[in-house]
Amino acid sequence: MLKLPQLTSSDENNAEDSEREQEQEQEEDLGLIDHTVFDQLTDMDDEEDHEFSKSIVWNYFEQAETTFEKMDAA
Repeated sequence: MLKLPQLTSSDENNAEDSEREQEQEQEEDLGLIDHTVFDQLTDMDDEEDHEFSKSIVWNYFEQAETTFEKMDAA
């Protein structure tokens, strides 16, 4: 009979930590949201309407659209 080694809780924690680190690296590689900056921006918002962050996001989308149009034209 083949005996498999038993995993300890330490081994499981290390595997979970490694998985979290890989996910974090993938997010950074993809250039996803920098949560520190995003949190700072939302802290500047009014509680009710979020006009400050909303305008930043819409401006970003408009700039992206313009950039893609310029790339297509080139």
